[in-house]
Amino acid sequence: MGDSSFVISCDEGKGSYLAVGERNLCCRGNGNISALSDEEKLENDHQVWNIELLSGELCFLSSPDLDRRLSCHPWGGKLSMSQNWDGWEVWRFIEAGNSHVRVSNWTHTNKYLCSNEDGTVWTADNQIGEWELWDVERGPEGSNGVVIKSVSHGRYLKAGTKGLPVSTCTEVLNEPLTVWQTDSGHCHSFYISSKLYDKRI
Repeated sequence: MGDSSFVISCDEGKGSYLAVGERNLCCRGNGNISALSDEEKLENDHQVWNIELLSGELCFLSSPDLDRRLSCHPWGGKLSMSQNWDGWEVWRFIEAGNSHVRVSNWTHTNKYLCSNEDGTVWTADNQIGEWELWDVERGPEGSNGVVIKSVSHGRYLKAGTKGLPVSTCTEVLNEPLTVWQTDSGHCHSFYISSKLYDKRI
């Protein structure tokens, strides 16, 4: 599944159910964790969990108008728009504080999406620079997706053609190629592993 890491904590309120086959992962009052069926579960067993991702959310970045995904070339990190749904097209959205994110390629963990004031977009090895910060915002009314805005330059990520596969522009209303769909990069399947013992539940 890759090198994703996250913290799971028990929550009595809203959260996620974690299923193991037809059983739910439950936390007993004494702190023991078991996969229990509905019949085995006691009244005070907690089965709602909070999942805090430590390494970012994995997503495909698709242009619905082009039916293509943003891709990072295996050698050198060159960007393109691809018909594929492979690892090169999976991007990791990592929280960077103040509602900003950094976007790295899943297969190139050291390649971060970067842009300048002229609209040029590339991948860079620098993960702490200002040009690698992005905001993900709701798309324009009537669109089915999000827009991705450069924090440093206020410009929007835009899909393109083979000659210029991706760039940024200053407007979203008349630019349908600035709308992106984010599809889960892990098909909503997870493994729960102990980092300490390198074992799966």
